[in-house]
Formats: sequence, C-alpha cells, structure tokens
Amino acid sequence: MKLLQKLILLLMIAISVYGCSRSKSGSVQEEVAVHTYVKDFANVHLLVTPYGNLLIETGLSGNTEEILQWLREKGVAPENLKAVIVTHAHYDHAGGAKYLQQKFGVPIVAGAPDSSQLLLGENGKLCPTGFVASWMAKSSEGTKYPSVQVDVAVEKSLSLAEITAEPELPGMVYLLPGHTPGSIVVVINEMAFVGDLFRGSMIFKSAERHLFMCDLKDNDQDIRYLLEDIGKEVQTFFPSHFGPVTREALENM
Repeated sequence: MKLLQKLILLLMIAISVYGCSRSKSGSVQEEVAVHTYVKDFANVHLLVTPYGNLLIETGLSGNTEEILQWLREKGVAPENLKAVIVTHAHYDHAGGAKYLQQKFGVPIVAGAPDSSQLLLGENGKLCPTGFVASWMAKSSEGTKYPSVQVDVAVEKSLSLAEITAEPELPGMVYLLPGHTPGSIVVVINEMAFVGDLFRGSMIFKSAERHLFMCDLKDNDQDIRYLLEDIGKEVQTFFPSHFGPVTREALENM
C-alpha cells in the first residue's frame, strides 16, 4: 500500500506541475495558425485564419476569464470568434461555452448526440481504462458545468465553411462517437483536433489511450479511420490533453 501511495503522489505532483497555466504556439499551415492555452491539464486551441478565428474547447468554467485574457493578448476579440467548437460534453471541454455564447453571442458547435448532455450540464458515464482512471472517475463522473444550448449540432459531418458562412474557410467537422456518443473531430489542412479520441503523453511525445474509453476495440477502429480516411493527409494531431502528436507517433500507438 505504501508503494501505491507513493506512485499516486508522484502522479499528482507531475499533474500539478503540468497543470499550471501556459500558452504555446502550434503549427502554421496554409495561413492557419494554431495557439494552445493549457490550464489544469486541459487544452484550448485557437485557430487564427484570414477568414475568421475559431476556438476549439473552452476549458473549465473557472478558467474562462483567463482564457478571455489570453484571446485578447493574441489579438482576438471574443465577440469576433466565428464559432466555438466543443468536441464533447465534459466539464473540462464545455465549461466556458455558455458564458461565451451568452456574453458574446458566439455560436456553439457540438456533436448532435451530445446536445442533451450539454443542455443538462453534467458529465455522463465514464469508463475507466485502468486503476488511476478508476480513482479519478470517482470525482469526475457526474461533475456539473454551466449548461449550454448547442447552436450547430453535427449529425455526421459539416464543413467549417457551412458552420461559419465563410466560403473560403477550409476544414471539416466529423462525428466520431466513442469517448462520448457525440464526440467530434476537426480536420483542417494537415491538422486534426481530436478531443479525447486519444491523448498525448505527459512526458514523452507519444500518443496514449485516453483514461476513459468504454469500447477499446471501437476506439482503435476510430483512430484507424482517422488515419486512413478522414485524416489521411493529417500530419499533426492536437488532442485536448497534452500533445500535440505526430502522425508517426499515432501510427505507433
């Protein structure tokens, strides 16, 4: 038991160190720049394009003011965001969505099957993939966040041009259920924003199984579908925890 307690303590120390707020720049591909804000080990991605700016994820509700300040430091007024894309209905992804919608009138995009969960404003069932995940699930399952009405519900796929009414904006949003029934991924140029389809490594540059996944075989199939079909041109994958991840790293997962 003492060894187990030490391992958990080391894990929590590592998480607390990583969880401090920080901002980092990602890729710039064909006039699409990616900036990532990290707080409480959750990533919020800002896409800056000549045709408008998009936010992917909103982080925890308690971090909204810091994220708004970060956006302004990047030269992006929150009210000018074309859309906020929430990859799935969990508190660390949708926490600030309602505030952005109500305060600035920004449309919220999410997978249709997650719309009711977002309106409920509560984490649904979590399926731990190991001991640490089982321990974390006790405090995460059922966690509440500000409920939000989805403006654009993705049934199967939608182009970013359709979502934003900007015909020049490249990219697609695809429904890829697994982590939640309405999980979505965003593919734009040679980049993909994958939510919790998988995660990056806390220390290394590898791709890792997410801590919560109900059907591991289905998860493997979804990752293969991403690599071989909807994301066959993608070279860099941006998960919502840790990362980014190269194509080679994901292929070797």
